[in-house]
Amino acid sequence: ARTQQGAGLMGFARAWMSAGASTVVASLWPLADDTGTLFEQFYEARLHGRSASESLQAAQTAMIRGQGWRAEPRHWAAYISAGQE
Repeated sequence: ARTQQGAGLMGFARAWMSAGASTVVASLWPLADDTGTLFEQFYEARLHGRSASESLQAAQTAMIRGQGWRAEPRHWAAYISAGQE
């Protein structure tokens, strides 16, 4: 069987949305989540009423501004928000 790049991601996100999720945050490639720093920022923004995509953008921007090793795009650029807000 021939595989298509990215097909698994959309299949997985679509499965969550079919199960009732309005929005899914997923990664395009495997990433280590050692301390959960990006998602701490993400959920902090969600608690302040931002949408999932706005919260993801805020978390990614915080990683860049942190100027540590997490500022490199390979640590945050894989995350996407899919669905309806």
